[in-house]
Amino acid sequence: MRSEPNFGGEIRAEFGLGHGAFGTLYSLATLGSGVLLVWAGRLIDGLDLGLITALSFVGFAAACLGLALAPASAVVVLGAAIFGLRFCGQGLISLIATTSMARYFEAGRGKAMTVSALGFQLAQATYPVGLVALAALLGWRQLWLAMALGLLFLALPVALWLLRGHGFRQRRLLARSDAPDADTRRQWSRREALGDRRFWLLVPALMAPAYVYTGLFFHQVHLVTVKGWSLAWFASGFLALSASSVLTSLICGSLIDRFGARRLAGYSLLPMSLSLVLLLAFDHAAVVHPFMFAAGATSGAYVTVMGALWAELYGVRNLGAIRSLVWAMMVGASALAPFSLGLLIDAGVSLNAIIAGCLAFTLIGSAVMRPALTAPATAQH
Repeated sequence: MRSEPNFGGEIRAEFGLGHGAFGTLYSLATLGSGVLLVWAGRLIDGLDLGLITALSFVGFAAACLGLALAPASAVVVLGAAIFGLRFCGQGLISLIATTSMARYFEAGRGKAMTVSALGFQLAQATYPVGLVALAALLGWRQLWLAMALGLLFLALPVALWLLRGHGFRQRRLLARSDAPDADTRRQWSRREALGDRRFWLLVPALMAPAYVYTGLFFHQVHLVTVKGWSLAWFASGFLALSASSVLTSLICGSLIDRFGARRLAGYSLLPMSLSLVLLLAFDHAAVVHPFMFAAGATSGAYVTVMGALWAELYGVRNLGAIRSLVWAMMVGASALAPFSLGLLIDAGVSLNAIIAGCLAFTLIGSAVMRPALTAPATAQH
């Protein structure tokens, strides 16, 4: 029995894939999911929330099942399963949750975004260590099978029970926003948002966390090997990440309701810069938890503040369509990370050089974002 299993390493080994090949497969599947997500985002604005949630959970479970049962020779099946995980799980389900909370809670939007993030943060705290232990006990295929069954017979029924009667609330919101005497705040379409200069100034900052952290955590086996850390010790750092994420999210939620997301967004990448400086400057295993704590602060601020920012900038009527485009860009960034970093690793580029490049990307994104938060809108009605 192996004491330090990892999904990426074991899957690569069973399917005979190198860092670059596996990163490429993951990237292609993720890019495909991002493209489809742009279309699916419109459904959140029109379909019953219970229906689209159910479809997303079923698709997520099917992807888990496909990964559990994929033959070692069927790389195409592996790619399809990864596509389903990225589209239904990390993509659509997350987009549904954050968009709905931003849409239906205006007065206390900051606190609502905090609540929506708590489930994700709880998973960050428990899953890495728990899944490492379960994978050692069951094996990675059996673990994916267990997750598929849990989604279908536990998570889905609970979600539908919580959403009972929501169809009426959704129809009431749409009728209110279309009424002649509705709130005079402008409700932007996705086309109008794309014509706004502020949208494009925010893109680098949006892509930085998705690219950097996806790339580093995807290639965590390489990271811990170069640093001389154990994978179990690195996984234990997710407890610090989650604790920091929860704390930061709670603080930011209250601050959003008091000051607004625009005034906070410019500071959301500062913890990320600190985390990369720590990772670049120190090799001792003691840096794992401070690095994870700073990464968690980034996650807590980013999810809460940026989730509320789009509603403040562009209204809620077409929020699903607008945020699906934003989400697709983030998915695209996370898709490029395993591929590009995998190629750099295979080419012999040093880990410190990779981290330094990630830090530069983060600083540029933060600098470019600030003017967008105070600039006037540029698109016309």
